[in-house]
Amino acid sequence: MKAISSLVLLAYAAVAVPAVAAGEDDAFLIDKREFKKQYKVIALSPIDSDPVLKMPDSVAAMVEEEITARLEKKGFTVIPSSVLGEIRL
Repeated sequence: MKAISSLVLLAYAAVAVPAVAAGEDDAFLIDKREFKKQYKVIALSPIDSDPVLKMPDSVAAMVEEEITARLEKKGFTVIPSSVLGEIRL
């Protein structure tokens, strides 16, 4: 039951957050072209999920590979999550 409530909350947040973030006063909105001009290197955070979901390490690795490939295709240098994971320890 807890997993279902988490999924419902996540679905609600996915719908509600973009509507809230769309305000003109939002300091976090940035044009895609401006973002690419300002940032060339992106560090990935380790992928984590609720223990209830029991996500295998292989799935986290697959997701990170996909994200890395997409970012590199767009011209970014990607720092793997293992680097940030070592810093956070």
